[in-house]
Amino acid sequence: MKYLTLEEFKQTVTGFRVGDDDKQSRIDEALKFCGTVGPFYPCYPMFRISEHDGYNCYENWQTCLSHPELKLQINYSNHEKKYYIRCVSIEDLNNINRYSIIEVKKSITAPNLIGVLNAKKILQWVNYYESLYAVLKAENDTNSNEIQKFINSLDGLPVKWNSNKKGGVILKNGLEFFFSIQEKFVITNIKLHHTTGETLAAFIKLSDNKYTSTK
Repeated sequence: MKYLTLEEFKQTVTGFRVGDDDKQSRIDEALKFCGTVGPFYPCYPMFRISEHDGYNCYENWQTCLSHPELKLQINYSNHEKKYYIRCVSIEDLNNINRYSIIEVKKSITAPNLIGVLNAKKILQWVNYYESLYAVLKAENDTNSNEIQKFINSLDGLPVKWNSNKKGGVILKNGLEFFFSIQEKFVITNIKLHHTTGETLAAFIKLSDNKYTSTK
């Protein structure tokens, strides 16, 4: 899936297959909602499409708040009669997990949901996400740096990587070093490799640190 600007969406032939009139109705809906939000905070529409069988298929539209650093989307729930703002930028942080977000949210109080739009309420949510994102990004960068240090330490070693490049093993002298790269850290484990056998001779060589694998 990808997002298109208004101009990009106008120029794209979609696989929605209901004609240009329906495509225009989606544009009109998005611009109408932007017209509701715009007087209180600058915003712009984005149109999400996905590719199926060679067609660019329309999915939905989103209204984004204009922010110099963060990707912020504002939506309205007809059921709850409330506006929701979410920070999509947080989803781009690859080295934190859901638990990290929950823990940080405990220390930063979120504003109340917005029933009636005004500039002050929107700005409260923008400030909230600026604070939240700053803490999460700092943690993400720390985790990322530590993981990269570990990956760098593997340079020159006979690593057998998994197909997803998120883990692997090193086999040497009857020992197996296993590692799995998680979101926040690296799991490691060392164990005897099964090719060492279970003989007394193998044990003596291992205990004297003189075992050499036959493979």
